[in-house]
Amino acid sequence: MTTAITVSTKPREWLSVPEIKSDLGNALGAWMPENDFVSQMIIAFQKPDLKDCTPQSLFEAAHACASLRLLPSANQVALITRNIKGKKQATVMAQWQGYKAIMERHPDVLEVECQLVHVNDQYGFDENGVFQHSFDPFAASRTINTEKDLAGGYLRILYTNGRPPKLHFVPIYEIIKRRKCAQTQTIWKSWFAEMARKTVYRDGFTKRVTPFDPFNESAAKTLASVDDIAMGNNPIPKASVSSVNQILEMQDSPKNAMAKPDAVPDREPEKEESTTGPLGIYAEANTEFAKAKNKDDVLAALQRLQERVTDDEIRLSLDEMADRAIEDLQG
Repeated sequence: MTTAITVSTKPREWLSVPEIKSDLGNALGAWMPENDFVSQMIIAFQKPDLKDCTPQSLFEAAHACASLRLLPSANQVALITRNIKGKKQATVMAQWQGYKAIMERHPDVLEVECQLVHVNDQYGFDENGVFQHSFDPFAASRTINTEKDLAGGYLRILYTNGRPPKLHFVPIYEIIKRRKCAQTQTIWKSWFAEMARKTVYRDGFTKRVTPFDPFNESAAKTLASVDDIAMGNNPIPKASVSSVNQILEMQDSPKNAMAKPDAVPDREPEKEESTTGPLGIYAEANTEFAKAKNKDDVLAALQRLQERVTDDEIRLSLDEMADRAIEDLQG
């Protein structure tokens, strides 16, 4: 009797299957050995909140982390849960540390540091056009808990080649706009300073204030994979629930393990990937968001579009486009 993967199947079991480890290894490239990555994800999946999440959503979360080369254990991404159609699903949410890590991958970038500016700080440009920001880091009054405490934030980009640092400013009204786009205010109310910091990093990330080197080894592999998917160049398929089921069944049953290829049970139909490519998806998103009459219309269109893509870079860009569309609707 074979054992199909269910919500009670432990991640340690299916993450140790060679085929699944190989799929994650293809996403990781040369960034990290797959065994080390699997160990990191097993630790991350021990969170009580993730206990009853579907194996498919857990696999997709692990695959997203591998593709982005970001780790929950480094607080670069957070694994959160959502209830979708009565099922508990695990999803990946980028943290400010994740945006920082990606921006610092270029060999010319030494560090991207973020500074939040309290309303009582001293700041401005001197007579030479150099930005000055001074404050007492030990002042008890320098707490940032709400929008009223914050004047804005900025990124200071330091380079390895000795060029002068670059600054990227994000005023408080831009941060407020981002907050209004959030579907829930719970996280913002509990972690305002952290969310404001994340907004500053994300604004710089989406506006490409740091260079992104396509010749970096790991980045090149990611770009090649994205291009293969867009062009239909026989990309490596992403494992689904049905394929995970079959892998575990083959592992559990000696009969199935020795079966001929035509004896393998039929797979469930895979969800068809979009063949329009990134540019087609973005063009369609522009059309859909332009037709939206309210925030709910934008979010519904965003969900439909994201269901058709698996690449996390495209999903992130669609999120940003939706944010801008909601901002335009709210005036």
